[in-house]
Amino acid sequence: MLGAALLLNGFAALQAFYLTSVVGISAVTVTTLLFIAKLWDWVSYPLVGVISDRTGSRWGRRRPYLLFGAVVSGLSFATFFSLELTPFADSVIAVVAVLALVGTGYTLFNVPYMAMPSELVSDYQERTRMFQYRVLLIAIGTLIGAGASQRLAELMGDGAEGYSRMGMVLGCAITVFTAWAFFGTTKGNATERSAARTPLADQVRLGLQNKPFIALLATKATQLFGLFTTAAMGIFIIKYVLGKENPGTWLLWFTGVSFLAQVTSMPAWSLIVKRIEKQKTYMLATASFSIVSLSRLLESPAEEF
Repeated sequence: MLGAALLLNGFAALQAFYLTSVVGISAVTVTTLLFIAKLWDWVSYPLVGVISDRTGSRWGRRRPYLLFGAVVSGLSFATFFSLELTPFADSVIAVVAVLALVGTGYTLFNVPYMAMPSELVSDYQERTRMFQYRVLLIAIGTLIGAGASQRLAELMGDGAEGYSRMGMVLGCAITVFTAWAFFGTTKGNATERSAARTPLADQVRLGLQNKPFIALLATKATQLFGLFTTAAMGIFIIKYVLGKENPGTWLLWFTGVSFLAQVTSMPAWSLIVKRIEKQKTYMLATASFSIVSLSRLLESPAEEF
């Protein structure tokens, strides 16, 4: 999870800022390119899920994609943050292609990866305990990816060269840690491919009839939209609203405080889950995050740390 969090948060925090401030693409064009690239995710996620379900290999049906996704994720992350140093920086087609490639790498890894916990562990409470470690590593990945990446780029050189070097360093880390999931699950439990086939139309119909699943899916989509928006706007707010000259340093401070709050609150959330169950805890956490995010409306250049 550490590698996936580095990719997801590093990309979310800096993609828009890099394309506008370093590559020099207008904000309107950047948002359009990001939207076009995301359209591919709507296709790739279910496609990778179907392929993963139907794969048969000596490494199982999930694990090969962990390794393949690890390589694609690391290489595409490094390529994206090196765009300005290539002849393709002015090509919107090249930018969209690299954006889609980053999303593809993440999809190749994350979809099979997220399907594996229920296969590795069957006990309900044990899965909850296992996911506590996942949340901890997400927090560490967020601290480095969203918090330290900009400061690392500032320290490693001026402008495009600093971002390129940062992309290569984090790209290598992303590949190493995501590939670790492939090698670390060698002896893990795995379910065999079912011989029964369900037509796609029936799968869609059954999915739409599963109201709890649809509710969870819609909630997750809304949550991810909020998280990505908050992450992407952080550096812009620090630089252009608060007027800070070194956004990397301030972004690191902000993410560091968030990291401490996330890690220290984990035992408390575990107790709350036991008291009021997961659904109500999820609602409480989402409401709390929304309130804190809305506090950004009060930020101004006069605000002190």
